[in-house]
Amino acid sequence: MSSYPEPDRNLSVRERNKLYREAKKMKEELKESLCKKDEMMYPTPENVRKFLNTEWKLQQKIRRYKDYMKAQGAGFKEYDIERLRRGKIRR
Repeated sequence: MSSYPEPDRNLSVRERNKLYREAKKMKEELKESLCKKDEMMYPTPENVRKFLNTEWKLQQKIRRYKDYMKAQGAGFKEYDIERLRRGKIRR
């Protein structure tokens, strides 16, 4: 029994590949846009403002990224935003 959820069986292989490519592209965009670990460790007013603004602006993109990864059967660790912010997601 694996810890990964089953991929969405209603999707064809082509659709899953398309979702994977889009999720991969989104992951790179999110990595560039999200506040980095150092900015999160030292909550200056500028860093807090940046965090709130980026989280608000990227909310839909983050949700879409998570949905794409879930549809492929990815585990939680593969689409966790905190791990993405720290650069620990390798998929």
